[in-house]
Amino acid sequence: MRLSRKSLYAIIGIIVLLFVVAIYRGYQINADVATKNVAISEVTPTSGPTGTEILIRGEGMLTNENTVTIGDKTVTGLTSDDGTSLLFYVPGDLTAGSYTLAVKNSLGQSNTSTFTVTAQ
Repeated sequence: MRLSRKSLYAIIGIIVLLFVVAIYRGYQINADVATKNVAISEVTPTSGPTGTEILIRGEGMLTNENTVTIGDKTVTGLTSDDGTSLLFYVPGDLTAGSYTLAVKNSLGQSNTSTFTVTAQ
């Protein structure tokens, strides 16, 4: 089967159009990710003893390499499956008191929240 020149140009045109659309959509997706800020919207629970599992909800969490600071302690290498939540445990060497908590990754640093460490 032989294609006419007109059919061949039509097929090439469709391929080029699909390619351009795919590139454009790729840039849109990357631009959306790049403009997201790291933000905390909720911390659950807001208090507990050392070793407590904390869930941080928000946006801008990356699939890997998120860091949480709680007071002067740092928890590194945290992952997020959905980009909106992180789980970590309160470090064992914190004493009772209120601590500022923040998330940091390559997109920046989040707003802060407070977690209160209670006595064991």
